[in-house]
Amino acid sequence: MPPKKHGLYSRNYICQDFSNKILIRRYYCPYCGNTFSYLPSFCLPYFQYSIGLIFMAILYFFTLTGRRRDFKTYQINV
Repeated sequence: MPPKKHGLYSRNYICQDFSNKILIRRYYCPYCGNTFSYLPSFCLPYFQYSIGLIFMAILYFFTLTGRRRDFKTYQINV
């Protein structure tokens, strides 16, 4: 049995050029009776910030505190 649409809920999403609420579809499984949601591919579960913004903050922290030498082994292209 395919899942049934069960409503929407709003969620904050913050990235470099967008900061607003987005709507996430909630589904109901008639077989097991549970509800669940499919997050868009650009959203991280339990985080309102984008992955690019999180990486930029980490890179900024290591650059600002002078711990860049500990972070040299990682290449981040945002």
